[in-house]
Amino acid sequence: MRILTRYIFKEIASHSLLGVGMFTFVLFTREVGRLVDLLVRSTTTPGMVAWLFVLLLPPIMTVTIPMGVLVGTLIGLSRMGSDSEVTAVRASGMNITTFLKPVAMLAMLGCALGLVCATYLGPRSYRELIRIENAMAALQVSGEIQPRIFEERFPNMVLYVNDTSSTDADRWRGLFLADLQPSSQGGPAPKSGAD
Repeated sequence: MRILTRYIFKEIASHSLLGVGMFTFVLFTREVGRLVDLLVRSTTTPGMVAWLFVLLLPPIMTVTIPMGVLVGTLIGLSRMGSDSEVTAVRASGMNITTFLKPVAMLAMLGCALGLVCATYLGPRSYRELIRIENAMAALQVSGEIQPRIFEERFPNMVLYVNDTSSTDADRWRGLFLADLQPSSQGGPAPKSGAD
């Protein structure tokens, strides 16, 4: 890589990293509200909180990496143009395509990172985030269910728990679940199960 190519690449890459960081922060703050609401209602460790925040990043970076590369390229090249560096390169006899190689390298790097986030990291992190959120919500629900009271807060369902274990609140005995959606035979079909 020539010195000029390295200089142009470094100039646009630094602005691109700044753009990715800024866009990631803006989109991250939008997603954090939903997660904080879940964390406030449940008891978690600081390590679990940090892991949940990390799991939010890959889907967000699928969007922010291309945006950051675009903004970094525009800012870097416009700064070089305003400082007359582009004019100096043209005056030295180099073609304008000299700028194409570092821009193409950064674009391909950004495309590869975005593709990895979109096809591999994003779906895996989203699946893990949903799994953890469901587990936390299930623990919260099991702590809120009172024995011998009909729970009607679930849509189209009524839940009745006869007793809970004194040692483990997650174990229910005498469970009765009624599905209130009309079935094809003309009425609700109650379901029940026991521990």
